[in-house]
Amino acid sequence: MVLYIIYRAESAHPPAAFPIITLQCHSKKALKEAFCATPLGVTTATQKEYDLILDIRFIHNLLRSTVQSCYTQTPALTQKHPVKESPLSLASLESLTLEKLQAMEDSSPLSHVISVIHKGTVVTGDIRSVVSDLEYLEPLRTKIMKDNNWTPAHFDLIAWAEYHAAFKKIPRSHQISIAKLSHQLWNTNCQNSKYYGQPAECPICTKTIETVGHIFQCPHQEAIANQKEAFQTMVTSIQKSTPSLVLEALVSGLTQWSTLSQSTTIRSPKVGSRLPSLQIINTAFDAQTSIGWEAFHRGHVTHLWKAAYQQHLRPQKPLTSSQLTFATEKWIKLVITSVWIYSKKLWKFRNQVTHGKMETFTISKAMRLLHDEVRALYEQFNNDPFMLPQTR
Repeated sequence: MVLYIIYRAESAHPPAAFPIITLQCHSKKALKEAFCATPLGVTTATQKEYDLILDIRFIHNLLRSTVQSCYTQTPALTQKHPVKESPLSLASLESLTLEKLQAMEDSSPLSHVISVIHKGTVVTGDIRSVVSDLEYLEPLRTKIMKDNNWTPAHFDLIAWAEYHAAFKKIPRSHQISIAKLSHQLWNTNCQNSKYYGQPAECPICTKTIETVGHIFQCPHQEAIANQKEAFQTMVTSIQKSTPSLVLEALVSGLTQWSTLSQSTTIRSPKVGSRLPSLQIINTAFDAQTSIGWEAFHRGHVTHLWKAAYQQHLRPQKPLTSSQLTFATEKWIKLVITSVWIYSKKLWKFRNQVTHGKMETFTISKAMRLLHDEVRALYEQFNNDPFMLPQTR
């Protein structure tokens, strides 16, 4: 049908004034692959823009066959102008009636050597990602909701597109640690106790079971000092690009969660306000609270913050709709990345304490080991009073 449209559009021009037909494609890779002599196979079929490659080849071959059929009747013209270099003439298009084009379309093979059909629709570009999503996306969604005690509504509140973009932007060497953080798989003492039988207490405060959430809430004096320093660095990194009211809400939520007890209700700093602009902030704040502020530290940020950002953004010059969308997505990716950097600083401090790289904690760790050894000897003596003379 594409050639018929060209024919109708150009039929008003006399043969002498017939213009050059140009086929344009936005993909340089598709054009390169389309005119490559390598046969198309399974490897090519799983690449992106595979549908464009085959469509370009189909149109190109169709145009060449049409020109060949026209020049078959004029051998002399064919000798002077090889088929490959000859322009498409109006005479060749005049022979393509609507019925002939329809027959060509019906008889032509599918524009895919390999066609993947999902829910009645042919999947064209990037088949590998589509198949991967169909295989793993739903089980992963179910696992994430189970681990975080989320409902499908909670899951859908998270800005997953920006999360994915931020994750892809960080170096691969850091992606493993961030992936573990996101799924609460950091090697805390709670995990060591579960799998290896080691003490579950925090290595810093030695009073509370060390979970991923405890790393952000450890009450030890030096841990608090490290938390404040890292938190201020995070706030500084997003302060310039974040509207003041939105920044106030984010800081308030994170501070309340890290300092208040679990039984205390976390409330938006603008709670009770009836102003529509502030209601947007309250809605985003409440949504984040329902997801969890601990989840915020893992990069699970609700997409409702984007509406709050757009409502309170005051750019120096007016922005178009696309520019505003781009600025919003860039901002929320910055927030997610900054939170990850903050979280990793706390994790690094914890590891320095655990592995004895800080003098104060090295001494305290040695004292704890000695106390444990003495306690074990006393328990052994209580169980066997005759062991002490034999060890002198």
